[in-house]
Amino acid sequence: MILITGASGFIGSHLLEELLKGKEKIRVLVRGELDNLEELGNKLSKIEIVKGDLLDKDSLLKATKNINKVYHLAAISRPMNIPKKVYYDINVSGLKNLLEACKKNKIRKFVHVSSMSVFGFSRDGKPLNENSPKLPVSEYGKSKKLGEELVLDFCEKNKIWCVIIRPPMVFGPRDFQFLRLFKLIDTGFFPLLKGGKAKFEFCYVKNLVNGILLVDKKGRNLDDYNINDGETYNIKEVFSEIARQEGKKLFPFSVPVWIVRFAGFIVQDIYSLFGKMAPFSSGTALWMSKSNMIDITKMKKLGYKRKISLQDSIKETTEWYKNQELL
Repeated sequence: MILITGASGFIGSHLLEELLKGKEKIRVLVRGELDNLEELGNKLSKIEIVKGDLLDKDSLLKATKNINKVYHLAAISRPMNIPKKVYYDINVSGLKNLLEACKKNKIRKFVHVSSMSVFGFSRDGKPLNENSPKLPVSEYGKSKKLGEELVLDFCEKNKIWCVIIRPPMVFGPRDFQFLRLFKLIDTGFFPLLKGGKAKFEFCYVKNLVNGILLVDKKGRNLDDYNINDGETYNIKEVFSEIARQEGKKLFPFSVPVWIVRFAGFIVQDIYSLFGKMAPFSSGTALWMSKSNMIDITKMKKLGYKRKISLQDSIKETTEWYKNQELL
């Protein structure tokens, strides 16, 4: 039997949907509401649902009983306006609780979904590979880095087969982070820094799921794998394709980087006063003006390649947003 943690989340629900096509029995660990799982309809009857939490050790022992493989996706999955301590409580301490439960219940395989945030950004301008220095620039990235170190050390000591896969930003149906970008482009106007030539790394959720299953099947024990969408795009071509799928004509305009960075600092400060996450920050300017590419040679050696094109992935995402009346 398989256990998926975080199955009611964005990526977890897509992984579950794909695994349901197979014959193996599946159990999911969810904290409360089923959220994205409700879209699966009558397929829910095929899975066993366990309510629990990474900080609830008893629920983890129950969830991992009679399980032979764990796909671990439950985490604080992005930078948020939360106390720093929460990142480490969930992404490190909670992960340790899960690993201890896996040890007690003799789990054989552990597939850990991490994040490219463990690297921060490329210091030399070269694509980030698995051996690049891990110098995270956010508390989120730092917590994910510690989580990776914990997984590798724990699994090696306790002879649990494990792999780590690191996606960049992920988008697709059921995601609400990229929705802000889609909405902004839907207005027809969008600021471009340096002409939108900066390389843009992300991964469509269904391509990521394909990568997760490939690493599970062909990856080497105690190894790590970076992943992207199978190709690297520049910002302008991605934004133009979103506009095309939305049926809008995009009128991009150039803005100096320093202006957007300065505005980002101000917006960050204002939103922090109200305890909210800013829609963009000074970091957004860096992201839109500097290429930060990923080397996925190791994934390609396993046979990884993009299954769903940029055009089709943006089309599917746009249609889902419209069906949900979000666009």
